[in-house]
Amino acid sequence: PTKAPTEEPTNSPTKPPTESPTDSPSSLPSMEPTEHPSDSPSFLPSMAPSRNPSSSPSTSPSSQPSSQPSFESVSHRVCENFAVHARTTVTFDGVTSTIHHGDVGVSPGTSITGAFKFANGDASSSITIDEGELVDDSADFALKVLDAHAEAMEAQSVHMEIEIGGLTFTPGNYRSNSAINFAHGTVVTLDGLNDPNPVFLFIAGSTLVTAADTTFILMNGAKAENVYWALGTAATLGANSVLEGSILAGTAITFGTQSTLHGCALAQSAVTFESEGSVELDHYNTNGQGDASSVFHRHLRG
Repeated sequence: PTKAPTEEPTNSPTKPPTESPTDSPSSLPSMEPTEHPSDSPSFLPSMAPSRNPSSSPSTSPSSQPSSQPSFESVSHRVCENFAVHARTTVTFDGVTSTIHHGDVGVSPGTSITGAFKFANGDASSSITIDEGELVDDSADFALKVLDAHAEAMEAQSVHMEIEIGGLTFTPGNYRSNSAINFAHGTVVTLDGLNDPNPVFLFIAGSTLVTAADTTFILMNGAKAENVYWALGTAATLGANSVLEGSILAGTAITFGTQSTLHGCALAQSAVTFESEGSVELDHYNTNGQGDASSVFHRHLRG
């Protein structure tokens, strides 16, 4: 009679308590904290919209160009309608440069000189978008650029090498305390890890310099409109190079001959195009069906 009573109570009380307390606390508290911290940093604006609009925007984009993103991207928030903006001068030297569906402005300066043209659409899309224009009064936007630059420069980040040609990056914030350089002819890969809205922020304490013939591979959901470069001083794009993302420069931005930027160029001093440069503000890396999960290699001209 002693064995039966001892086995009965020990089995039944021990199992229920161990299962129910461990399941309920571990699942409920862990979900709540992960959403709020991701929404708080304003330098990652794309994280919050990606959760809520994911169900509703899927119906509205059908009437919009298929290449238009269904979220507020970094370039939409930072660039607004500007493809090029400077505080002192914008100069287009040499052969005519092209600004694709974005505005050009200077404030508080007023000088915009040289040969350039506005174009609707871009070389990789049949979508027609309104052409850009020269903006006379952009003082309010100029102040926003100062704030955006300061905010990006102070963002929490992990250390990165000065030379990044040939490297692969996943979504996140990266910082070089000095410069960021691309060696001649190298390729930088941005892997979105199939995140629906991956953001890449690259911060340099001083300059960004891309040598000639450098380009990018965007894969697994990485998008040019969610890449941006915050620089302590200047950016220089080498001849025939392609840079994915928008530039927030502490001083000047210089476009080498036939260099291309898929984003916007925002400088605290001057923006200069040496010859036949190109800026494509709304350059969305999709295959025309709104799917950016494939690999897209930005080849050089020719």
